[in-house]
Amino acid sequence: MPRKPDQSANRRHEARAAAPLLNTWARKQGLLARRRFVPCRTIDIDRGGMAIAAATLQLATGDKVVLRIDHEDRQHLVEGVVGYRHPLDSGIQYGIIFIRVPYEFDTLLERLLKDGGTVDREVPAPAPAVGRKTHVPHLRLVKGTQRRAEKRAYLPGLSLRAARKQHFKHALFMKCELVDIGCGGIGFRSHALQQPLLSRVELELYYKDRCLRIDGMVSFFHPDAQGSGGRYGVEFLSVPPELTRLLDRLAEEYQGDQDKSR
Repeated sequence: MPRKPDQSANRRHEARAAAPLLNTWARKQGLLARRRFVPCRTIDIDRGGMAIAAATLQLATGDKVVLRIDHEDRQHLVEGVVGYRHPLDSGIQYGIIFIRVPYEFDTLLERLLKDGGTVDREVPAPAPAVGRKTHVPHLRLVKGTQRRAEKRAYLPGLSLRAARKQHFKHALFMKCELVDIGCGGIGFRSHALQQPLLSRVELELYYKDRCLRIDGMVSFFHPDAQGSGGRYGVEFLSVPPELTRLLDRLAEEYQGDQDKSR
């Protein structure tokens, strides 16, 4: 007699929210993986991960994945690892554990979990009603994975220029409007820069007479209503030690100024 799927196993330990308005595409990460994103159905989401289902996506437990998540014209790039897989009649359900989460997507998650109708953590997630001789394995962390969502803040006194990453010729840098910055990434607006998700960019960060060169990858994009440029979120691929020291000092000075003004 077929065994009923273990419903309690398909449960994450944080409050979850249904996320039907999140359009999700996924692909396997790696040099030999196919570069095409596959559309997926979003089942639910929390701060630690999300459940998706797809008919043509083939992943194994432990595979690293790249997720492209669209919400209200905003494009987010999230990295994760497959914690479980469960066959359905019309595809496969995957539990994705977040590894790298952009700051903009972390902010969106806070809003979804607060306003989108969270699911009580004591209520089991709805398991697929299929009579198979399988069960949903426990969502388990894979060694070496840890969710990261570096916080950012606005720090005065900094200016920024950005350019598409060029390997064989000089990059054409364009002036940008700084939104926020942290040790893991930066947010800015640009009317001239046209860079898609996953593309590499070079950044020049200026403070007084100092210039720091940083490599990054576009992980968030929200186009302007006029269609010229938009807001970008870039995850740092290389962080000079001087940048960390500078941000720490500016944060302390800014906090001190805020305390004095109260």
